[in-house]
Amino acid sequence: MSNSVFILSIVLMTIVSPIFNAKMVNSITCGMAKAAVKPCLSLGPGILSKPCCNALQDIEFKATTKQIRQFYCNCFKDVIHSPPFSKLIPLPDLCQIPVAGILTPPNGCSRYD
Repeated sequence: MSNSVFILSIVLMTIVSPIFNAKMVNSITCGMAKAAVKPCLSLGPGILSKPCCNALQDIEFKATTKQIRQFYCNCFKDVIHSPPFSKLIPLPDLCQIPVAGILTPPNGCSRYD
């Protein structure tokens, strides 16, 4: 019995550990941030949708501190120029949302250091 409890404990720790090790800022993980923009990723180039603009607006709304803005920047910096995330680059301007500075800052994420 104790042997199976030990094995179950190891299995659970293996499954749950990555979830708790994910970097989180203000209850947001990078995976959650990337999932939040999912409505934008299925759009054609230059096409807007209300769910997409709402998603970008939500990111802008949540980016209230330097720490959160830097978190978003670091989260997207490695994927923003690769499909499908490259579709995000023109959308903040089209949605009239100033979130572009977080997704593609002109001076990189260091401006938030």
